[in-house]
Amino acid sequence: MPASYSDLFNPGGGKKAPSAPGPIVAEDATPPFLTTAKAEGAAGSGALPAAGTDVSVLKASEPASAAEGAGGAGGAKVAKGGEDNFWKWFQQTKGAEHKDASKAVECPEDNHRLCETFYKYLRKYKIRTVLDANCGTNSDWMPTVLKQVGSELWGFRYYCMNAGPEADEGTERAKAALSEFPFVEFVPTEWWVGGFPDGLDLVFGWDVLPHTAYGRVWSFFMLARKHAVRYLLFDNYPGLLNNPSPKRKFINVRKHPFKFPAAKEVVQNMTEPGEHIKRQLLFYETESLPEHLTT
Repeated sequence: MPASYSDLFNPGGGKKAPSAPGPIVAEDATPPFLTTAKAEGAAGSGALPAAGTDVSVLKASEPASAAEGAGGAGGAKVAKGGEDNFWKWFQQTKGAEHKDASKAVECPEDNHRLCETFYKYLRKYKIRTVLDANCGTNSDWMPTVLKQVGSELWGFRYYCMNAGPEADEGTERAKAALSEFPFVEFVPTEWWVGGFPDGLDLVFGWDVLPHTAYGRVWSFFMLARKHAVRYLLFDNYPGLLNNPSPKRKFINVRKHPFKFPAAKEVVQNMTEPGEHIKRQLLFYETESLPEHLTT
């Protein structure tokens, strides 16, 4: 699987072939592709991100030392606690997969339904690359899921983006909660600035689209199609009409102006304490979204 967000993100729009986990890049290093992105932007390619946009990524783990590396000159360095050898990983994690998915993770009571549902879909659809568009909001319960999934799926990667209304605070919460996992990376730009990497299995958006301007919501789905994201999982408010007010706190993709078809899977009763309107989770195959999501 790709080793980093910069490996997945291809400014030219083409899809890269999967590769084994690669070297850890120091936080102050400039990603090799950044020069290419700027050059293509200057040439008017129209690729995302725009020329000059800094899409460097903060690694969840500290750069590995020589002792932690995978031996030999130029060998890939593995973050502390990580494993780049499939056989060793298998030996360390054999027996980790629980026969009963509902008993595999201990989700906190306050977020039990959301936590359990997220894990169930990762396991059911063999999700190995997921971008969480509002990961700071989910940092209270996400570690218990990542600990289990990291032991079940070889090559699993989790990309943490904070595009919610409290992005800065969310990033700090996420770093504090998730930095122990070597397969977690922090994405410093929102999707409407840096787009999505090509070929993700899943983009997860909990409590972010209802608070986001409609133009950016539209780009969320448009970019998912453009970059061949397989699945989308996000919250929705059925029965309500969309309101263009910037103060709104809900969204309904089954109504105007979206008018999406029925989702592949629907999870009801996702209303949180203090809410008084019906809330649900929708799981879509991105290719099932309307073809007009191209401009």
